[in-house]
Amino acid sequence: MGGEILAIAYDVTDRKQAEEDLDEYRVHLEEQVIERTRELRNEVAKHQAAEDRFRLSSNVFTHARGGIIITDAVGTIIEVNDTFTATTGYSREEAIGQNPRILQ
Repeated sequence: MGGEILAIAYDVTDRKQAEEDLDEYRVHLEEQVIERTRELRNEVAKHQAAEDRFRLSSNVFTHARGGIIITDAVGTIIEVNDTFTATTGYSREEAIGQNPRILQ
């Protein structure tokens, strides 16, 4: 016990650099999360607007006073509204898959 000094030295340069690199990467990741969150909010808003337009179209289709026929690109009936069935006497099932010429 007579006057001995014990010293331990560590080189912390690499550790400090690793900590700085991790901090930079953390900031980068946080920025990416913020940007992606913004993108997702925009996508959700677009989907909600599309759903609103679809609901409106659906209500118009369902409650229209006139008969409505929806056909595909080649003219095959894929949907009719209730007014169509009441006006023409064709059931929905009878009309779907037919051509609108059945009304002539």
